[in-house]
Amino acid sequence: MRLECPGCQGIKEIPDNTKIGNIIECELCAGMKFKLNSDSKGFKLIPIHYASCPDCGKMLEVPTNSTAGDKLFCCGKQHKLTFEYGAWALTESKK
Repeated sequence: MRLECPGCQGIKEIPDNTKIGNIIECELCAGMKFKLNSDSKGFKLIPIHYASCPDCGKMLEVPTNSTAGDKLFCCGKQHKLTFEYGAWALTESKK
């Protein structure tokens, strides 16, 4: 199967054994990662967004339907998700 990369608009060759939810990396997009998804129009690649834990630096996947103010957990703590200047970030959540 061949799909257009939403990052660079290049054509990605997707292996036949790829399943919905599998992660596809685009070498032309500086390693940007996408999840294979489908809708009524067929298969498509959905960008995966990440934010780093302010305590340990681990990159956490931001769930697809997230909004600023949502919470993510890492290092036994709750962190607040922010979105500024086109990028996701995590800050320590005030209790």
